[in-house]
Amino acid sequence: MEWTILRPTQFASNTLLWSQSIRDQAAVHAPYADVGLPTIHPADIATWRGRR
Repeated sequence: MEWTILRPTQFASNTLLWSQSIRDQAAVHAPYADVGLPTIHPADIATWRGRR
C-alpha cells in the first residue's frame, strides 16, 4: 500500500497527566469510560513515517 492513515485518539506521552488522579483517587477519569481508545506514542509515528 502506498498510503496509511493513522488516526490516534490519544498519545501515550499524555498519560502522565493522569498521574495525579491515579495517586489521589486510584482512577482515571474519561468522558467515555466504556469505549476503547487507541493510544500511540508520538515517537512511534515518527519512526514509522521514516520507513519506506
